[in-house]
Amino acid sequence: MMFAATETDDFRRRCLAAFKSKFGGLGIEPYFETVKLLSAKPGELLFQFTVSDIHLNLAGFVHGGVIGVLHDAMTFVAAWSLFDGKMNGVSADLNIKYLHGIKKNELISVKAEAVPTGRKLVFCSADFSTADGKVMARGTYTVYRIKPENFRRVSTRPKDEPDSKSKL
Repeated sequence: MMFAATETDDFRRRCLAAFKSKFGGLGIEPYFETVKLLSAKPGELLFQFTVSDIHLNLAGFVHGGVIGVLHDAMTFVAAWSLFDGKMNGVSADLNIKYLHGIKKNELISVKAEAVPTGRKLVFCSADFSTADGKVMARGTYTVYRIKPENFRRVSTRPKDEPDSKSKL
């Protein structure tokens, strides 16, 4: 069941809470520290983040895997937003084109969009753009929907393993 495309502070707060809760505890939280959710309508979210050291590869650009993690999380929440939170799912497809290198301290906007394509699939896309509108990375993502009552979150980290904040 989808609902009306209106933006409210409450809806934006719920989307941000979903973003944090769905990806918290997986060890990827440091990548999200500078992420802000600027606006939210069902199926259309606008995020922004400032690139920091945690995002960089050895060459000094944002690591492609980091873009993949951010893309996955942001587009998933865009899909989630279509169904008033009554959805969970798994990745069916993820494709990212890296168009230009992104450097430290750049302010990046991410427009994440989602469109249902049937009973089980949601097609998502996102553009990573600089402040002047230059698209740096573009991706697509397909979510296979699972009803919340059929989804059980299982921790992948053994209880005796340190969390992501531990030093090696």
